[in-house]
Amino acid sequence: GRATPLLDAIRTAHAAGGLVAGSSAGAAMMSDIMIEGGTSLEATTFGVVTNPDRPGLLLGRGLGFFPWGIVDQHFLKRGRFGRLVMAMAETGTPRGYGIDENTALFVDGTRGRVIGEYGAVIVDMAGAAYDRRGRTIDGIAFSYLDDGDSFDLPDHRVTPDTRKRPVLASEIAYRAPARSPRNVFGAYTLYDLLARLVLGDSTAYAADRARAIEPKAGIATTVELGRVPDRSRGLIALRDDMLRMTALDFR
Repeated sequence: GRATPLLDAIRTAHAAGGLVAGSSAGAAMMSDIMIEGGTSLEATTFGVVTNPDRPGLLLGRGLGFFPWGIVDQHFLKRGRFGRLVMAMAETGTPRGYGIDENTALFVDGTRGRVIGEYGAVIVDMAGAAYDRRGRTIDGIAFSYLDDGDSFDLPDHRVTPDTRKRPVLASEIAYRAPARSPRNVFGAYTLYDLLARLVLGDSTAYAADRARAIEPKAGIATTVELGRVPDRSRGLIALRDDMLRMTALDFR
């Protein structure tokens, strides 16, 4: 954003320790790079565009209050992880943060804490391999943090809510991928993929996938998510008769 007296006053208050908050687009503008428009399916099909009237991913300049990566919002509800990944790949940004509805990522210094009804997703592409010609990206790490979880922003070291614990053998609910096809960018599909893996039998059910097709272009986007031995970790807790989940480093 361009400098204005109001923005200068907000920056002064922030530098003095004041709280700056934003919802929806107000959260997206916190990072240096801002996602201004486009769906995940448009982003993965058509890539980055500069004309807002064309389908694709529209990027702009944010206000830079959050220097740790690109921020996106309505993240799980609107299936926006595809556009966040494409924005990160296009700009060479190693980390992205997707905040769901009715949820906040509260930042105090170099610590982040998730607060709210749902959760936030950390997308780490520091070790990803991007084949532009083959239109594939491998090795993207996804972590889902729930209400009460916190983490170190410099190194992403997560401190789960103290009520979380590993999944017991008696609680394993899935031993194979879902049979019904799912729109990978549909509402809460990413959460569902992670939840099935967290509650799945690691010996028989190592990965799951879903896809979406752009009908006019006839191009399909497929996402496969799986466990990494000795790295991926799932924790759960039962709170208010609801299952709460933390999923760390699934790729």
